[in-house]
Amino acid sequence: MFSRTGVALVWRELARTIGKGAIATAAMSLGVLLLGYLAPADLSRPQLAVQLVLAIGTGAAVYASVAWLLRMPELGLLLRRGTSDADRLSQAGGARS
Repeated sequence: MFSRTGVALVWRELARTIGKGAIATAAMSLGVLLLGYLAPADLSRPQLAVQLVLAIGTGAAVYASVAWLLRMPELGLLLRRGTSDADRLSQAGGARS
């Protein structure tokens, strides 16, 4: 038992989710490191700003790609459109002020 409601955690699913996240994070790190390795050392400030934007974009693209390949459900939660659970609850009168 882990929570106050007495609901047991599903440790196998939790370990699988953490493992997939670790794999996606490692791939993202390698992509950003490779980009940094390929960049010249003597960059001006504007070039450094472009390099930073490229590194962020590369990291996000690699992470999202690996998450998609591993079928991580968290990616769907991030990209889902529409109302959140909290919005649905408040519209249904579940959250009263």
